Amino acid sequence: MKEISFIKPGSVAKVGALLGILWAILGWVFGGIVILVIVQTAAEEITDAPAAFSISGLISSIIGGFIGGGLSGYLGSLVYNYIAKKFGGIQIEMKGGKSFVDEAED
Repeated sequence: MKEISFIKPGSVAKVGALLGILWAILGWVFGGIVILVIVQTAAEEITDAPAAFSISGLISSIIGGFIGGGLSGYLGSLVYNYIAKKFGGIQIEMKGGKSFVDEAED
C-alpha cells in the first residue's frame, strides 16, 4: 500500500482553476440552451435572453470559475495535508508496472 501524505497546494490550485474554467463554460453553454428553450416556449413578451448569457456574463463566469476553482483547490489541499499529518493520508494500492512514484524512490 502507498499513502498520499502530502499534496502540493500550488499544483492542486492549477488543476482546480482549470476545472473552474471548464465548469463555467459548460454551465454557460448548457444554461444558455435551457434559457433558449424557456424563451421559445414562454409568452411572446419575452424577447431577449437574460444578461447573464451575454459576452460579459461569459467572461465574468470564466474569471469567477478560475478564481473559485483555484482557491478551493488550494484550500482543499491545505486541509488534506493537515488531516493527513494528524490521522494519516489516503492509502492506495497500485498494480502493474513501475509508476513514477516507484521511480522516484529508486
